[in-house]
Amino acid sequence: MYLISRYEEFSEKDLENFEVQRQDIVTNLSAKSNQNAKIIYPFKFNNLIWKFNLNNAQEFINEKLKNNNLNSKLHFGLNNLLEYLDIYFGLMKQNNLNNSIVKIYSLVTIQNGLKIHATNSYYRKACYSNVAVAMNFEELSEYLSDYGICYGQYDFKSKKTSFYYGCPRLQLTEIYNIIDIEAIKDNVHIIPRFDKDNDYLVNKYIF
Repeated sequence: MYLISRYEEFSEKDLENFEVQRQDIVTNLSAKSNQNAKIIYPFKFNNLIWKFNLNNAQEFINEKLKNNNLNSKLHFGLNNLLEYLDIYFGLMKQNNLNNSIVKIYSLVTIQNGLKIHATNSYYRKACYSNVAVAMNFEELSEYLSDYGICYGQYDFKSKKTSFYYGCPRLQLTEIYNIIDIEAIKDNVHIIPRFDKDNDYLVNKYIF
């Protein structure tokens, strides 16, 4: 393109050749871009475990809480679900939710193709995925984060020593929130520091 631009006069053949070359360049760049593009999967929900109407949600929850086989996570989640739904809907400024249907799944495939589990029985064992959550831009200045990422029910253990060997140093909290599924960016491997109390690291090196 630079060489042809230096010509003082262009023949019709020059312009035709230039157009063919330009189209070849665009095609090649487009092909390379498609090769490097990440595959985006739609969210896929699997294993519906509960479904209820918000109008009779409390009755439904009370009945499920009678089940002695519920583990502590499910029991706490059900017992506090309506409170956190109220907070979430309030933040989203969503009103007129009468007759809305709530569906609870034990498995979701997120946009990068990874599976997030929340079940008491995955190959006969409880499985609750730890997740990396993208924070709202407005909240970044208010909380510690790992370059805009937080880790679900975990918070940073210390402001002074937020990272250890390059890994976020966390503590398990009793703070729960309902978040948009789009905010979940990855599942993560969180490991305890066995000689410490409530002290965890995000394993960024070996999964």
